[in-house]
Amino acid sequence: MRFRAHTGIRRRLQSLTSGKGGGIQLLLRRCTCAILVFACTASLSPQELESLDSSEDSLASEYFDTPDASESSQDPGASPGESPYAGLDANRDDSSGDASGGEVDEENILGLADAERIAESNNFDLRVLNMERDIAEDTVDARFRDYFPSLSFSYRRNRTIARRDFDNGNHSLQVSLSQPVFDGGRTQLAHEVSKIDARLARERITESKNQLRFQVRQQYLQLVQEKENISIARAAYESARATLDRATVENRQGAITELDFQEIRTEYDRRGLELEQRVEAYENGRVDFAQLLRVSVDPELDNRPDVKGLDLFRVRVNEFSMSIDELYNIAMESRPDVRQAKIDVMRSRREYLITKYDWLPTVSLTGNYGKSGEEWPPTNTEWGVGINFTFRVFGNTISTDAQELRTQNETGRGYSSSGQWNVYDNAAWEEPHKRNTIELMQARDRKQQLADTVRVEVTRLRRAFYDRRREMELADRSLAVREQRFRIEQLRFRNGEISVSDYLESELELIQARLDLVAGRVNMILAANQTEIDLGLPLDSLKLVDIAEIGSEDSQLEPGEGVSSGYRTHTKLKLPNAPFEISEEGPVQETGESDQESNSGGDR
Repeated sequence: MRFRAHTGIRRRLQSLTSGKGGGIQLLLRRCTCAILVFACTASLSPQELESLDSSEDSLASEYFDTPDASESSQDPGASPGESPYAGLDANRDDSSGDASGGEVDEENILGLADAERIAESNNFDLRVLNMERDIAEDTVDARFRDYFPSLSFSYRRNRTIARRDFDNGNHSLQVSLSQPVFDGGRTQLAHEVSKIDARLARERITESKNQLRFQVRQQYLQLVQEKENISIARAAYESARATLDRATVENRQGAITELDFQEIRTEYDRRGLELEQRVEAYENGRVDFAQLLRVSVDPELDNRPDVKGLDLFRVRVNEFSMSIDELYNIAMESRPDVRQAKIDVMRSRREYLITKYDWLPTVSLTGNYGKSGEEWPPTNTEWGVGINFTFRVFGNTISTDAQELRTQNETGRGYSSSGQWNVYDNAAWEEPHKRNTIELMQARDRKQQLADTVRVEVTRLRRAFYDRRREMELADRSLAVREQRFRIEQLRFRNGEISVSDYLESELELIQARLDLVAGRVNMILAANQTEIDLGLPLDSLKLVDIAEIGSEDSQLEPGEGVSSGYRTHTKLKLPNAPFEISEEGPVQETGESDQESNSGGDR
């Protein structure tokens, strides 16, 4: 019976508003309409009111002349019946596809781990660093080879043609061996330097991988932020369109001024332009993301990579309980620049010692074994042992050796010795040592400066992390307040209690609060990763932030939902350090004394 009465009232409203008349008659008709609406809605249940609200658009289409409304909301430069942003509305698909509205192949939608793996496998710099590491490891093997003796084989043939005598000749086949036994430690120091270089090569690979993963995360989170911003811009654009449609009807009926109508229309066009710009920024971001991953893109197939959405409501910040001293110790052990400084000191120290003790002699033991004779193969056996000394003194090189030779069956024995002096063959003999001294002093100075700087940096780092966390909490609270305030301002605007400017300003504040929430979440995730990078740790090693992909088991959102859905879509979402929770019914008091008071009041 109630709905039959409501149908009669609706027909009465149509009859009251369909007639023509002056301003006083129109005002009387509207007052009568308001009284009839209040009388019928006062007796409705909440379920019936919800059903009546859902049919508001269809009632407006019957209540007003809607074809003219659609014509008045279009751009002056557009063709009749076409919205200036009709393409954006036609491409809208919140449940599937990419943020810009087009369909995306599932193979091109990447998770964060997949994107990092692809970037590592395709990165050219990592390939070069891997090759440099292999070269450094080969150098280690080459320096280790210097500990072992050198072995050589030689063959010599002499033939003498004599006049008026018999010709004679000689064949000689020799094996020679030389084993260094002392060189002032230069061989050991050179081997240690090569091992340090190999260690540096591995350190560079680890650091480059960590930096590359961080760059991928920055691009990935930027795309996630752009997708959320597009959803927020699209929701704001649709809200402006609904407001413009309502204002068009009210302007025709004389309920608002032409100035208010033009302000609403300008805001509608501005939000449409902003939506276009955000879609374009997102598409450009996908191109940059493909370049970072080194993925070839085919314009015809449109195989640009896309990202999975992240549940920004599910970002949980864990406790950062480490003290300044603990962070300092971690940084001194793990930071790449600190480790580099320590390794540079070690390397410079060894190179300094190599040139410092360059004057010490190099002592080698030698030996040889061979066959000689006039016929081939030679049959006479001979062997020998010896010792060699080489000195570098004031730019001069002095070498001397002594050797004992013996033949088979002790039929022959001989001794030989020789010496050589290369006069001033190394005129710049002091330059290497002076240069190594300077490098050692500089390496020690850099190490000391880093030790003094790291403590200050970790203190600022800890403070910056807490600042980002506080900003995220304030963004949560601000959005919760703006959501509630906007609902109030929306009701006041519909009742004519506030101006158009105040209503649009309140809606813009809500949009900005949603954008700030997205930016705060993304900045929080990046701040946590930046903290790990600055401490020299692998990403996610401290577990400072937990995030979940939309649609996963840990996510509160379903595909197509996001920040633009508002806090009311998430039942009792706890705000960090906030005095209330946000639910579908609005602010809810925390459990405590307020709950006890409300319960006692209910009993009374």
